[in-house]
Amino acid sequence: MTQDSKDSGSLSSAANAAASQIRHPDPNANKTEKTAAPLATLSSEADPYPHIFMSAATGFGSGYAYYSLKQPRLAAISAAVAAAYAYGAYLIDNRQYKRGYTVSSIASLGLLAACGPTAYVVKDPFNVSFASLGAISTAANTLKAYQQWTGRPRELHRAY
Repeated sequence: MTQDSKDSGSLSSAANAAASQIRHPDPNANKTEKTAAPLATLSSEADPYPHIFMSAATGFGSGYAYYSLKQPRLAAISAAVAAAYAYGAYLIDNRQYKRGYTVSSIASLGLLAACGPTAYVVKDPFNVSFASLGAISTAANTLKAYQQWTGRPRELHRAY
């Protein structure tokens, strides 16, 4: 081995060591975006299955509200929310993300508005559970709708 090949080998290892110490800037500028990025990444990996679950849950809840609770107004609202979740899941599955997350955000807000006040006052298990699901779904869907419209927060990179 010649002296030149030894020098070039040591240079490449020094360059590799320097390159491993380079820090890439975080694409999420503030703490809010850094906090929301894992939720956005998780949502992207799981979708449209949470929307299908919410559609099925509110569909069954509609039947329960009509037959057991004898509340046809709540049953109609739950059925409309179930249809909106199903349509949102369909749009997300067909890569129409902006419209799908926007429709799902509106469905989540509708579920929260329909069940939230009654859950707060009466503490009925049906309304409490659906208000809780609506609140969680509102947070996730609103975040994803915001991300689709603005490009922020950026999703986390996968290290495979």
